[in-house]
Amino acid sequence: DVAVAATWTHGELITGTGAHLNPYAPIVDPETGQVDLPPHAAISYAACAAEVEVDDETGDVRVTRLVQCFDVGTAINPTLVEGQIEGGAMQGLGLGVLENCYPYYPSVENRGGQFGSYLAPGMEDLPQVDTLIIENPSAGGPYGAKGIGEMANNPQPPAIAAAVYDAIGVWITELPITPERVLRALEAKAEPRRSGKTVIFDEELSVNAVSGGGMRFEVPT
Repeated sequence: DVAVAATWTHGELITGTGAHLNPYAPIVDPETGQVDLPPHAAISYAACAAEVEVDDETGDVRVTRLVQCFDVGTAINPTLVEGQIEGGAMQGLGLGVLENCYPYYPSVENRGGQFGSYLAPGMEDLPQVDTLIIENPSAGGPYGAKGIGEMANNPQPPAIAAAVYDAIGVWITELPITPERVLRALEAKAEPRRSGKTVIFDEELSVNAVSGGGMRFEVPT
């Protein structure tokens, strides 16, 4: 009732602020300023799985779903934590399939002259995002919290690359995963691999059989 009255009667919001400070560390050496304080690092973990659709004729990659899991320590404000994760998912999506600063083809003079020429995901590119928040409190964090801002956009690009491999059978080892790179990888997969006078066709022959001497094709000289 108090919150409703503050908003609708007085036009104000009830807000609060706070801060967390670690206790002062004892000084061991006054001359050097050395203190007795072990370094603190709250290690966080994240995992992501992606579902994609790949057009093997155009090379276009569309991410349809991201399933993510983040260890955030203690989610002090779960709504803000989830919003941070979903915003990071959009950034990770851009890093995975769209955003690229270098190289500019065919030379650096061909870079975009305005922000509108920089490819970044829009709302129409947003896939279904399912997020699981794990609370594993940190002993040294405020109320057990860990950082979430830095890692929110890290797991999506490798997850997208793994999903593309699962879809078309080739690894794209450069980001972003553009249609050009997908088509080049598919072309390289279709070409026979040559080693000296031996030609190995992946679609028809077993590499193990050829390497073991069971089958061999000689190219006429």
